[in-house]
Amino acid sequence: PEHKKNYALFAGGSGITPMMSIIKTVLHAEPHSTITLFYGNRDESSIIFKSELNELVSKNPNRLTVVHIIQNGATQGTNVYSGLLTKETAASVIKNHINLSNDNEFFVCGPTPMMDNVRDVLQSLNIDSKKIHIEYFTASLEKESTAATKPNSSDDIKSKVTVNIDGIETSFELNSGGDSILDAAIDAGADAPYACKGAVCCTCKAKVMEGKVSMDMNYALTDEEVKDGYILTCQAHPLTPTVMVDYDQP
Repeated sequence: PEHKKNYALFAGGSGITPMMSIIKTVLHAEPHSTITLFYGNRDESSIIFKSELNELVSKNPNRLTVVHIIQNGATQGTNVYSGLLTKETAASVIKNHINLSNDNEFFVCGPTPMMDNVRDVLQSLNIDSKKIHIEYFTASLEKESTAATKPNSSDDIKSKVTVNIDGIETSFELNSGGDSILDAAIDAGADAPYACKGAVCCTCKAKVMEGKVSMDMNYALTDEEVKDGYILTCQAHPLTPTVMVDYDQP
């Protein structure tokens, strides 16, 4: 059967940037899935990607819906709400625009108060935590360590990375500030799996067996999976001189 989901995206201000990647990926890779974007801004003049979103809606009228939440001076119109994205507003827009009986995935990116409000409402609606994706962007994958951040270019680390795919090991050198582990593995001749390269589909999922990496973005793995050492190799960069990644881990 064809893959079909509804993606409910909540973005505030510059939080729209990673959401645009999700929107474009889903529209391209999942022709039967739909997207509802709830987009909060201070005023209409501060709406980033406004023209691009309008064009995407025009080209995909039955698949992409954009709902604006405007803090100041919102004009009347279809799918426009006034005020902040409070818990009450979040509950209202979900009720009005999302069928909770569908296969929904919820993604949230923006100011912390907004994200907290949306998360609290989703939890109050008994949404499975695995369906709620909030700020899983960077993680340490050493079992005993805490979250790690990608180093500055001045602290670039040259790493020997080894990937295991179908029992075949491929090794290559990769700088922490360079290509993703996925792209470098493919360049080295490995038959590494991927689909969207947008941190959404999870096709490139693998497990770090040795070393430490960072991820630019993650909209597919749960926090439990990240803690267990799983990564999206399309978003991953090495942080230690030696890194071992296994695609064969369940």
